[in-house]
Amino acid sequence: MTEITVATFNAGLLDGFIPHSRGRAGPVAAALGALDADLVALQEIWSEGDRRLVAETTPLGHVIGADPLEGDVTGFALDGTTGIMLLSRWPLLATSAVELPSYFTRRAVIVAEVDVPGGPVTVLATHLAANIRNVEHRDPGGWKGEHRTHVLEVLRLAAEASGPVLLAGDLNCGPERRDGFTEFAANYDLLRSGFETSAYADDPASTCTWCPDNPLNPFAGATILDHVMESGFRPLAWRRILDEIVEVDGDDGPVETTLSDHYGVAVTLALD
Repeated sequence: MTEITVATFNAGLLDGFIPHSRGRAGPVAAALGALDADLVALQEIWSEGDRRLVAETTPLGHVIGADPLEGDVTGFALDGTTGIMLLSRWPLLATSAVELPSYFTRRAVIVAEVDVPGGPVTVLATHLAANIRNVEHRDPGGWKGEHRTHVLEVLRLAAEASGPVLLAGDLNCGPERRDGFTEFAANYDLLRSGFETSAYADDPASTCTWCPDNPLNPFAGATILDHVMESGFRPLAWRRILDEIVEVDGDDGPVETTLSDHYGVAVTLALD
């Protein structure tokens, strides 16, 4: 039996939008470097400098990012970057970046065949469309429609996998829960139907990853947006991670805050 710990974390390193991005970059990289995980899906590592910092800091020896994607970046924010990365303890046998049809923010899925002991595993690492409330979508279906398109593409990619498959990322959707608001719940249910388990979100005792008590999160409500879903594995343990308070060089001096406006998730799985 092989045990695999898979983590996902949205680092929120978005200058000018999420506070203290420059001061948080170093602590984020250090926390990722100390993380006990075999595979790590990352989101919102937008700049080339931050991607380099993460790659140089992680003890995991195999790193891939989706950026830069080929094609025209006209009309996209952030110079058409996707901000997603995948870190792996094991060699990557084959990799690709599949672009998702997107408006305003460019989206993609990293598809990697990972040489895990016990057999190759397909990993899908992504950051699906967000409900950007202050930006009007150009299409009648709005952000919910774009998100559903992304869900269908992820399901297609997962169905093409010949063996065990993992999906990890900020999926910008979550299950209906009594303890907070729900984002794109119908799309979440559709996505969840394509995987055997989603250990963290399926546990009613699990707490939010997008939380109103986070000092970097200006929005109300609590939900789980960050997920590890899997097929072909047996979940052993799951937990919320990277939710500690740290001191960083803030915009106006030292400040105590969280590493990101999101908290992460880690799931330990058995590959029998």
